[in-house]
Amino acid sequence: MNSAPVPSPEKSIQKTDPSLIHDRYLDHGDGTVTDVVNKLRWKRCCEGQIWDGKTCVGEATKYRWKDLPKPSEDGWRVPTVEEAKTLLYCRNTGKWGDSLPVTKDSDWNKLSHLEKYVCGKDIRGTNDSLSIDKEVFVNNPFWIWTSSEYAHNAGYAWVVDFYDGHVNGNGKYHDDAVRVVSSSQ
Repeated sequence: MNSAPVPSPEKSIQKTDPSLIHDRYLDHGDGTVTDVVNKLRWKRCCEGQIWDGKTCVGEATKYRWKDLPKPSEDGWRVPTVEEAKTLLYCRNTGKWGDSLPVTKDSDWNKLSHLEKYVCGKDIRGTNDSLSIDKEVFVNNPFWIWTSSEYAHNAGYAWVVDFYDGHVNGNGKYHDDAVRVVSSSQ
């Protein structure tokens, strides 16, 4: 009888990596971090802010959607809605926004409250505190644009809200901040 080898206990134990912030972000020491789960590199500050080694200094530049920064030669670009929502973090439960089922073609009105709010919030709120990981992304504006257009209304594009913790369609005429991402390591 052939039996599969049983893994040794020490190989099945996941050890935390002390170089990671919250077992998720690898700090490069240059104002950028890599999300090791999604393999995305993020600037710790929004466009217009400067990383001084501890915090983001200055005010984030506000853009209309039509004026969003174009992709740079070194790979920095405005994130898609799927990428940006991964930054949502539920501090009490430790749940991340990766599981929020929103795509650029989603019809926001058809999503349940549990789908709209990654921590399970409803309109009246919750005991959990949803935001961005404030140890990694300090001095963060509440709203950031994504590069994803809202398929059901040409005048809207997707934004991620780090105050209420939801993903929503927003009028392209609004002025909101941008946090850039790179797929390159």
